Amino acid sequence: MSPGNRTKQKRAVLIRTVAGFLLAAIALIAWAVSSPVGSSPDDDFHLPSIWCALGDREGLCQDAIQPTERVVSEEIAGVPCFAGDSAESAACAELGEGVKEAETLATGRVNSIAALYPPVFYFVLGLFASENIQLSVVLMRVFTSVLFVGIVGALYALLPRNRRSDLLLPLFVTLVPLGLFVVASTNPSSWALLSAGTLWIALVGFFETNGWRRIGLGAVSVIVAVLGAGARSDAAAFVVVAAGIASVLSFHANRRYLISLILPVALSVMAVLFYLSGSQSEAAFEGVNGVPPATIDTIVVLVLKNFLEIPALWAGVFGTWGLGWLDTDLPAAVWFAGIGIFSVAVAFGLRSLSRRKATALLLAFFTITAVPMVLLVQSQAFVGEYIQPRYILPALMIFAGVALFGPGASAVRPSNLQLAVGIGALSLANSVSLYTNLRRYVTGDDLIWPNLNAAVEWWWNAGVSPMMVWMIGSCAFVAVLVIAAYPAWCSGRKGAVERAEDPPIAVP
Repeated sequence: MSPGNRTKQKRAVLIRTVAGFLLAAIALIAWAVSSPVGSSPDDDFHLPSIWCALGDREGLCQDAIQPTERVVSEEIAGVPCFAGDSAESAACAELGEGVKEAETLATGRVNSIAALYPPVFYFVLGLFASENIQLSVVLMRVFTSVLFVGIVGALYALLPRNRRSDLLLPLFVTLVPLGLFVVASTNPSSWALLSAGTLWIALVGFFETNGWRRIGLGAVSVIVAVLGAGARSDAAAFVVVAAGIASVLSFHANRRYLISLILPVALSVMAVLFYLSGSQSEAAFEGVNGVPPATIDTIVVLVLKNFLEIPALWAGVFGTWGLGWLDTDLPAAVWFAGIGIFSVAVAFGLRSLSRRKATALLLAFFTITAVPMVLLVQSQAFVGEYIQPRYILPALMIFAGVALFGPGASAVRPSNLQLAVGIGALSLANSVSLYTNLRRYVTGDDLIWPNLNAAVEWWWNAGVSPMMVWMIGSCAFVAVLVIAAYPAWCSGRKGAVERAEDPPIAVP
């Protein structure tokens, strides 16, 4: 290939890559504005915690008469009026006519008092808090969305070309629909997903590369580990799991490996310290509802029944459980497509199975099984109580990543027809989920009508209509999948694009 053609090819690849990540940000932002203030799970705790994260601030968060409470806007305190009733639109939360501003309310559901979670997530998002609640929440959701895309984009640029599919594929097959909703929210699980979905492959890249790539991947590993461990205590545990799995996948009995091992060990120690900083970590020892220790007979029953039911939590990631406050039920087409694509992808990935990959996969499978089992047994509860799919999704993302992990260049290449079916199924699941989430809050799901702009009861004070948000978000997501699949689509043709060589992988 002539130098001129090579330059044009590289320029085309760069343009396509940048466009893909910009479209990914747009797709997430569509989710960010698809639901009102307070629609994320447990927002009655997380929003006051964000507003109070930077201490006493006039008009935002102030000390109450009781030292165990803080005074915040009523708009962010308490369970929202639409929670639990999918036929109730978000209009019930709007201020009535003649009301200039929301009343204030004293609440004890604030992290600076309860110390349930590490403080990093609340502190960062607290920088966006203002007296304009709606604008602040939208900015926070956009920030978490752009942060997610930015970290994934940085990793994509730093990883060798033959590791980029190991980054992207697990995200595509696990994020629809629950992950997209959570990432673009004010829930700390947003950063838990970001950390779990990227840390393991960032560390694998750190083990395998040299020079500026190695330095950059190490820096990204530190950043995402801090983001995850600083958001949730269980996310700190997943940092340790991700570090362990990356170490297993990259194992080589030599001095270079031992030196490289310092980083994942240091990140694990940091994560443990974060884990111990929040009382949420006590759930692993006391359960989530503080029940007394169970008898041996009770433990046996809990283990046997929950072991058979835990897959319901995995399936909940793909839409068998509702979004938001678990009150936004999704059509069966969503979870059918999601579970199907995930299962097929994992099956394809298992066609390439080395000893190290098998060991890492067993560790990942143990995590997605043991974590919910321990919490349920300690809480003396069954699947469906206390533990939600979003708690398990970070571990499921790691499991998918290991299953799809290939030695060097991807060992498993789907056909063009299989790619088309996968793109179509994921696009359908995303589009239907986004539409359903919009419908639930714009009018309530008691209205069945294709046009989201008809009979609107709630919407942001903005020029973009609900229907436009759905169309833009759906089209952007399809475009992202097509762009991501393009190299694989062309890989079987002579002279396929993106053949430019990366620096060699430093495998001892």
